[in-house]
Amino acid sequence: MNKSFIADKSLITNIINYYWSFKEENTNNNFLFKAKMPDCSLIIYSNGRVYFQGNNAENEYLKWQGNIADESHYFSHIGSDEVGCGDYLAPIVVCCCYVKKENINYLKEIGVKDSKMLSDETILKLAPLIKSKVNYAYFILTNKKYNEITNEYNMNKIKAYLHNFVIAQLVKKINYHGPIVIDKFCDENLYYNYLKSYSNDIVRNIIFECKAENKYIGVACGSILARNIFLNEIKKLNQQLNCTIPLGAGNNVDAFALEMLQKNGPSFLENYAKINFKNTSKIIKD
Repeated sequence: MNKSFIADKSLITNIINYYWSFKEENTNNNFLFKAKMPDCSLIIYSNGRVYFQGNNAENEYLKWQGNIADESHYFSHIGSDEVGCGDYLAPIVVCCCYVKKENINYLKEIGVKDSKMLSDETILKLAPLIKSKVNYAYFILTNKKYNEITNEYNMNKIKAYLHNFVIAQLVKKINYHGPIVIDKFCDENLYYNYLKSYSNDIVRNIIFECKAENKYIGVACGSILARNIFLNEIKKLNQQLNCTIPLGAGNNVDAFALEMLQKNGPSFLENYAKINFKNTSKIIKD
């Protein structure tokens, strides 16, 4: 559970005093205050964002509802999202974007929102406009590489690695120390457990928010740019195979994959399909 709001200086002082006995050491210059309670953690950012996370986050959040100065999400942040995880014959693309507060109104005015609510035509038009206003990083996981790692990694572990990788890239690129938001796909503890053997930098103090693409413009930008990159990759695959690859994982996808398997042999599935999907067993059975 995650809850956050913007507070003025007076309210921040009251919150810090209230949680002072739970204070934690703070080495991040962008954090005014950190605290760890039994069932909830607290971070107060230098921009006035008060963020509760944990099983008791909502109860702690509700204590301050009568004093909230601004419940909008108008603050500079990095947002990260992914596409392609449910597509049998398409890659996974993860993209994160750094959005400055002063660009949020512009991005909203041009129609930036969750990519699932936009047509592909609109996404192709929005992508260059977004790129002109944000810093971003992305990674494309091909199905060939996906098949090589699925014996050790489930889908959520793959997503955890990819999100951490692109966020770490962007954080280093722009020397960033502020809020970071991921569209929540697993609990925070499980997310970091997936990364415990990760040899590179692990980015922490992330806000995990359900339906974050509807709340944080950075996540919406990430979802749109990820979809734009995804569509470009599909275009390349169509050219390679001299056909039109169907998206999703429905019966039409099974029929297409079976035809391509019969024409090209097992290498087609190895290179272009997510073999651990149920589609594979249905196709082989047929």
